[in-house]
Amino acid sequence: MTIHLYRRKGESRKWQALVYLAGRRYRFSCLTDDKSTAREYACQRVEKLRARHNRGLIGLPEPFRMSEVFSRYKREYAPKLRPSSWTRTQVVLKQARDWFVAGPLHDAEVSHVTPGDVQAFLEHKLAEGVTSRTVNLYRANLHRIFRLCVRPWLLIPYNPVAATEVLREERREPLLPTIGQYHELLNATTSHQMLHLFVALA
Repeated sequence: MTIHLYRRKGESRKWQALVYLAGRRYRFSCLTDDKSTAREYACQRVEKLRARHNRGLIGLPEPFRMSEVFSRYKREYAPKLRPSSWTRTQVVLKQARDWFVAGPLHDAEVSHVTPGDVQAFLEHKLAEGVTSRTVNLYRANLHRIFRLCVRPWLLIPYNPVAATEVLREERREPLLPTIGQYHELLNATTSHQMLHLFVALA
């Protein structure tokens, strides 16, 4: 493939590139006035264009960025959750989105996210002082999101979260109510038959 570099007379000194791929013409700026750097940049752009073209030939979708993944998850998965569950999930998703989109990964393509990237996020949450149980909640939500990216969305071949480990959670001692608290709870549920029965059985 031939890459033609040129400059427009009387305009910017930045090099421009002209290439043909699969019968289509592409023009773009190489963002530099150094010709060797411009050629290297153009070669990188051409490789991305070729990969994009090849994905189309074999029926694969266009590359998705993490911002698009979170938006699609919210659009397609949220209606399937109870309102209370979605309220809790939104808190997790907001912080995950801040990390994967606005944070260190700079809205990377989902296919470029590695298990190490996921692990770095989980360790970051742990360093903030959240419990192992909460970190596992973050992991579970990310696992669900990336699992959808594998199937049925067919965006990536494997789930990077699967390569991370679930943290060991400390067992919490149950808080047993006193007899007085039990009767107060029982009296408070008299207007809710099923809840009243549940409290009595428990």
